Amino acid sequence: MNGRTRVYASPFLLHIITGGMTMNTNQEKVWLVPMPSSEQVIKEKQVDYSVLGALMLESKRDGKLQDPFTRYIYLNRLVGDNLKEFCDSYNLTETKAKAKIRELKKAAPKLLRVFKVPSKSGRQEVVYKIHYADIKNVYFVRVPSNVLKDLVTSYKSNVVKLFCILLYLLRDSKSGRYVTRFIPLSHLGQLLQCNKDTAGRYVKALEKAGFICVFRKWEVDTSNDNGNTISKNYYSISPEIADLIWTLSNTRTNNEPVISDELMFSEEHSVAAKYI
Repeated sequence: MNGRTRVYASPFLLHIITGGMTMNTNQEKVWLVPMPSSEQVIKEKQVDYSVLGALMLESKRDGKLQDPFTRYIYLNRLVGDNLKEFCDSYNLTETKAKAKIRELKKAAPKLLRVFKVPSKSGRQEVVYKIHYADIKNVYFVRVPSNVLKDLVTSYKSNVVKLFCILLYLLRDSKSGRYVTRFIPLSHLGQLLQCNKDTAGRYVKALEKAGFICVFRKWEVDTSNDNGNTISKNYYSISPEIADLIWTLSNTRTNNEPVISDELMFSEEHSVAAKYI
């Protein structure tokens, strides 16, 4: 299959090519960040994946893995000077961050909820609880933290959503490797709740930055008998990113952030949605 030459505009991918793939980029430990990929969440327009990705990057897991499909972020990370620091880190305005978090809680209450959790030291900690998997604990993907940060700070929600969609659709369930597959542009547009032209612009943004490879192949149109040929797009994840995911998935070194306090999650209590 003949494909276009890719342009590596992303700072992360430039680092990969010029400096080689490492487990540590810009002195930050790289870890695999889970992101929802269920159709229900993807199709919800009020779920902003740029803001959700930023929250996931700041989140931590329970050290005892009482719920392995849930992550937590302390409320105090999203107020006052900490909120300003959070927004500066992810190219957000405070107004947008607050509005998008409120929309996210309303549109996907099973994904993001506020809880008050007692700690063994006697303190009451208010945390956001992010359950990123669906009810059967499937339909999520894992994105290297440096890749996700590059996406959420540089692109709008639907571009981040598209990359998560492709991570899900292009992963071979048996081998765990990423493969090249034909995906109709109309299907991507349906998932993103937009037309084909708009979906095509999102595809080009990811391709130009080097997050994905797109191979365009002319094939006979089998939908009718006129013998015409049509162009089909075959997609694959950038080899550098695919290799990084594979390496992180198979390493014994776990860089994933873990909460420092011993919170008693068995006694968590839902609190009023008066917080952000």
